[in-house]
Formats: sequence, structure tokens, C-alpha cells
Amino acid sequence: MGLEMLPLGRRLILELLLDELASAGVTEAYLLSNASVPSPLLEWDARDDGEVLGWCLPTRALDGANRIKLHRMSMPGDSTVGDGLLAVESFLQGEPFLLIEANTVWAILPGQPAMAARLVDALEDAGADAVIAAQEITPAEIPIHTVIRSIGGIDSKQSFFVRDLIEHPTPGEEASRFALAGRYACRPVILDYLKDAPRQHRVDLVAAMRRLAHDRDAVWATRPLHGEHCFGLSNLLQYARAFLNYALDDPEIGLAVRDYVEDLIGVRWA
Repeated sequence: MGLEMLPLGRRLILELLLDELASAGVTEAYLLSNASVPSPLLEWDARDDGEVLGWCLPTRALDGANRIKLHRMSMPGDSTVGDGLLAVESFLQGEPFLLIEANTVWAILPGQPAMAARLVDALEDAGADAVIAAQEITPAEIPIHTVIRSIGGIDSKQSFFVRDLIEHPTPGEEASRFALAGRYACRPVILDYLKDAPRQHRVDLVAAMRRLAHDRDAVWATRPLHGEHCFGLSNLLQYARAFLNYALDDPEIGLAVRDYVEDLIGVRWA
């Protein structure tokens, strides 16, 4: 089972990702996974011919949202995100694309565009080659993240210029409070940088993005809106936190979950 088939609250991670894609206007997508998509997420006339899974319907009410034609491409277990992008290069047809990693979930704020949608807008507004999602981290978290080194200020749409990406900074290295957060809007030039990776190295998206930032000065990042949360899902503790947050926000069981947690820890929330 792929990570995207795990639940967060009452919904699968895949459902949340489909909502985010739909909010960005995506109508066709590739799922780079060996997982089977549950039939309730597919329309009754969906077919699985080895490539096209079917038409997936986002479950969140989105004005004017189109259904998403979802393809699946099985990838070897040791594949990188970069390997996956190169595998679907012909599908991209030289057009800009949106990449969403299943190990990170961005909550969609009521009445606000999702992070993925804002990245797509920023790609056009900034004339950038790539725009990456940036999450805010604490000083203690800096050594375990890929941190963004920026220059200049933040514009009215919460985007800023990326000078460099630093993987797992050491104490004393210049580092910001922003780190990569699993969402990328890119133009096809990033594929050329993936192909140019040294043969002895794995096809590494972060390394390719870093070289792109150095060479072309056209990589930007978008920070969260006030109250917008990003949940990492890379380990059990992160998953447990995300699940609890989604359960607490559930319109039917949220209050009961809150009462249970209060009783469990002996503390009442204000």
C-alpha cells in the first residue's frame, strides 16, 4: 500500500491530494505508485487498462472543478521523485506541470486557494522556471530539512526569490526559517537538469532545483498564508499529529475527539 492510501481522519491522503489538484485546475494527473485506487474514488464507468485508472472526482465542493483523469505508473521501490518525472516526460508534452508529493499534506483554508493553486499562479506572475512550496520551521527543525536561502523581500502574494537550497544545514550555516514542503510548479527546463545529473548519482530533484537556481536565477518559493498548515508524513509521529488534527477538524466527530483528548491528558482547552 502506498502512503497516499493511508487515512487522515475520515479521508484518504489521496482524496486530499485530489482536492488540491482540482483547486489548481488540474484535469489530468499521473500517480507514480504501485497502490490500487479504491473504487469509491472512481466514477462508475472507470476502466483500468494498465494505464488509465479512470476519472477521479474530488470530494470537496469546488466551484467549477473538473473531474481528474488519473493515470497510474508503477515505479521500482528505489525510484526517486526525479526518476518519476523523467518517466512521464512524454506525457508532459513540454508544458508547465505541478508536482505533489504524498508525504506532505497542505490543509486548504476555507475561502482561500490551496498552496498548489498559488504555486501555479506564482509561476506565471514571476515568470519563473519553478516555484516551490515553503513551510515555516523552528530552529530545532533546521538540521532535518532542506532549507531555502532567499534574497530580497516577500511580495504581495507571499512569494520570494530563492538563491539556494541547503540540505540539512549544520550549526553556523546561514539558513532561513523556510524549508521545502512537497509542492512544485515547474517549467520543463527542470527535466534537462534532472537528465544532467552525474551518472554515479541518483536522479535528485533537490540537486537539480539547486543547480537551476544557481544558473538561471528563476526559482521562487511561496510561503504559507496565516493559519495555513503543512503536515509532514515521513514518520509515525508526524503521521499521528496529522491524523489527530484532521480528526479534531471533522464536523461530525471533532468535538468528541477533543473531549477524549482532554480526558486523556487531564487538561481542558480554552
